[in-house]
Amino acid sequence: MAGALALATPSTAAAAGPAYDPGGLEQQLFSMTNQDRNNAGLSSLVSNSSLFNIARGAPHQVCGGGQTFHGRAQDMGERGYFAHGIPPCNASFADIARSSVAMQAWGENIAWNTGGGASAANSSFMNSSGHRANIMGDYNTMGVGAWPVSGTWQGHSNVVIYVVLFAKVSGV
Repeated sequence: MAGALALATPSTAAAAGPAYDPGGLEQQLFSMTNQDRNNAGLSSLVSNSSLFNIARGAPHQVCGGGQTFHGRAQDMGERGYFAHGIPPCNASFADIARSSVAMQAWGENIAWNTGGGASAANSSFMNSSGHRANIMGDYNTMGVGAWPVSGTWQGHSNVVIYVVLFAKVSGV
């Protein structure tokens, strides 16, 4: 199994206000990611509903102990961390996805910003070699999660956390 992870440098922009449409942000980032691939002569990635669910908020159990956590973006927002490893056991999204997605390879990009929207997250990804490598990687499906955090998160207001999950699966 191959895996690739990348972290985005946090980006700040003028606050766009507290009302965000997670589904709209997810679709924007999904489209921008495919546009970047197409501009590089690569095929578009297919939407994977399981990856979308894991990226945003689908409940799952990881790390044993029977504790249920939400999807990647929501979990980071609710528990106040920003990392590829899921606390407390440092599991990856692949550990969650294995039961629903037969992945041959996988990658994860994560970012957060304060009011910068999906375009700012995409710019951060494309300006980072690790993120860009995932976007241009040998994958055929993806899922995107966006989670607007309520209140203050790590000392910041109006935060949206973005998660893009990439996978190569057979039959696509």
